[in-house]
Amino acid sequence: MNQILRYTCIIATFLLLAGCTDNRVGLHNVTPEMSTLSQTFMEVDVDLAMVDNQNNRMFEDDLGRVWYTNRPSRLSPLPVVNTTGNSP
Repeated sequence: MNQILRYTCIIATFLLLAGCTDNRVGLHNVTPEMSTLSQTFMEVDVDLAMVDNQNNRMFEDDLGRVWYTNRPSRLSPLPVVNTTGNSP
């Protein structure tokens, strides 16, 4: 009789614990579409793409200044007209 009561208590304990864990499965991520507190994953991706685009364009400008290709040559004996729209 003691063994039957002991096994019944053990099985009841496992059943109660197993029943409680099923309710908590969906609570780990209540807002799955949000990446940060104020932005979705798509908005974060757009922001990162914009920053990468700006960094690449600034890098091209920096290379132009390094290699002196951002302005016409000053060695010409004739006046050079600036057609790029950039200030000299």
